[in-house]
Amino acid sequence: MTTIYFHGSRADARAIVRRAVAALSGHGGDVHGMAEGIQLGIGTEAMSLIRTAFVAKSRGGVDEAGETWDKLRPEYIAYTRRQPRVPRPRGGNRGGVFRWSLTASQDKRWKAIFAGYMKEAAGRTPYTGTEEQIQERKREDAHKAASLAWTILKAEGATTLLEEYGNAQVEIGRDTDVMFNSLSPGVLRTEPGAVIVGTNVPYAAHFHKKRRLWPDPRRWPGRWWNQICGRASDGFRKMLITMLQGW
Repeated sequence: MTTIYFHGSRADARAIVRRAVAALSGHGGDVHGMAEGIQLGIGTEAMSLIRTAFVAKSRGGVDEAGETWDKLRPEYIAYTRRQPRVPRPRGGNRGGVFRWSLTASQDKRWKAIFAGYMKEAAGRTPYTGTEEQIQERKREDAHKAASLAWTILKAEGATTLLEEYGNAQVEIGRDTDVMFNSLSPGVLRTEPGAVIVGTNVPYAAHFHKKRRLWPDPRRWPGRWWNQICGRASDGFRKMLITMLQGW
């Protein structure tokens, strides 16, 4: 226990306590930035708990609030997540990425089958109509051509990215770790009587709608509040000591 020697009156001490409470609640002037320091400490503690919960859910587990995340679809894992040997698509051309599981000779054969079908389809029924109708029919024919090419190549022993990577074990929301790393004290923001905890990554809002980055504060476990309140209590005690000793 810390012993404080204070030479003022009880009324003075009560006034100092009121000033400290007012500063921390945003209803009075901050004293040497100590109130903001307490707020940042509270935010840092909350962020640490949120990050721990993030990791648990990312690995398919359940956080302390009882929340879990939906699993990723095999198609998303295979075609969207970064995978060994698979380059990221450039300029929106993803077709080549889908065929990355093929050898050079298999890819050459795939292209030949695809081109042959498209040529045959165009010769069988010429592309006519409005530009929109023509493009729609070309997309339909391209889909059929790709399906045929894959059917033939798979029958000959080729594998798809879906077969190779669809069931890979990956951590949800940690493809690049940009969003996870943004959950750090560096993005905390203080306001009078409050600290704002969150992320500055633009796409995090979309992610949060499908898989909550943190539980609803009304459902935060008691242990979380104990740690957060403990951090606040320690900061407030130090603030009071400083103010009393400086009287």
